[in-house]
Amino acid sequence: MAVTLMLHLKNVDWDQVKKAAKSDVFGGANLNHTVMWGFTKLHDEYTPLQEGTRLRGLNLARVDDEYFINALQIFGIDGLNDHSKQAAIAAGKKETLHVLKYLQENFPGFEKAELVSFPEELYVRETRHIWAEYQLPMSDIWQNRDHWDSIGIASYPVDVQAQTPHDYGYVISAPKQYAIPFRSLVPKDIDGLLVVGRSAGYSSLAAGSARIVPTGMVTGEAAGTAAALALQQDVTFREMSKDKKLIATLREQLDKQGAYIDSFSVDYPYQGEWYDEAIQTLINYGLVVGGYDNDLKVDSKATKIKFAKMFKESMIRAGGESTADKKDKLEIVINKVYSTGDEAITRDELAQYLSDVLIDESTGTSWESLIEKEIVTEKVAKKVKDNKQLKLKEMYAIMADVIHYIEKERSSK
Repeated sequence: MAVTLMLHLKNVDWDQVKKAAKSDVFGGANLNHTVMWGFTKLHDEYTPLQEGTRLRGLNLARVDDEYFINALQIFGIDGLNDHSKQAAIAAGKKETLHVLKYLQENFPGFEKAELVSFPEELYVRETRHIWAEYQLPMSDIWQNRDHWDSIGIASYPVDVQAQTPHDYGYVISAPKQYAIPFRSLVPKDIDGLLVVGRSAGYSSLAAGSARIVPTGMVTGEAAGTAAALALQQDVTFREMSKDKKLIATLREQLDKQGAYIDSFSVDYPYQGEWYDEAIQTLINYGLVVGGYDNDLKVDSKATKIKFAKMFKESMIRAGGESTADKKDKLEIVINKVYSTGDEAITRDELAQYLSDVLIDESTGTSWESLIEKEIVTEKVAKKVKDNKQLKLKEMYAIMADVIHYIEKERSSK
């Protein structure tokens, strides 16, 4: 994800900025007495001075009479490389002066704003992710899932920031709360180490939520407490991660220290629906996006364009190199479907497109062939019995089956 150099300003007229937030200035914003977030039209209105930088909507915080803005995105930076980071800071300083001038000229309340200082460090959202005893998946966040070895909870929206100047990022979902398992702090194959913060055992998508500082503080306290317990009990962290009695002791100690580790059960969207598991499969690959209201619009019509995009990304993300031999067939189908615009897609049309790519030869109709080859499961086949225009929930169910088939094919090669 993009890195950011924060802006640190003074002499901002907070009352005028609040008025702007409540109006349509750059799209307006949400606010409380110390924080504002929004002004999303800045994405398009502000023209950056340098390639590889962009101003997004402002996240603005007031601390006494000073103001901090999280909005300047810098792309293509390796957060593990000092030279790359220093280059980003230099570019960020140059762009900051341009941003300040723009705000002074165009944004009510910033007319007299001045720069206080430049940050010494970048805000780096993502670098490495450690493979852990339990890799927290996106579906756990979607399900508001608890864990037997929970050492704390998190709830931040899954905010995947932009990765290039040509996309704007997205919010996959907004969980109510979910548990961080102790196992997600224990690296595979490396002993004597616990990993906390952004690099802990989260999938890249799950880290869109779990990467934030408060969650890092939660895991940091748990790691310190676990280290003391491991020394006392003369056990390794890996042994501890598999010992329910020791984990219970760890949780008891964290509870005494004021950590929130109470067990919980929280409902999640579409829970218990016949396509529930399909959504979890798709969300683990980032193929569905619920936004802040977790609405996947499952009863809306499935269009050919949406199918084409999901099929292509499914092949890339679930199949990787194992589907390289099907690339030409896939491109033929995708180009054919793209030319149809936003038309609704029927079951048999979707089946024909899938068969053209996934099946070399078929003896019956495309839908029957998908079932025969176990690309589509009997469960889904019973729910999509007739050739009709599909709703999104039906397309989601079929595509989740396709992903499981692709995964199986990949593992067999």
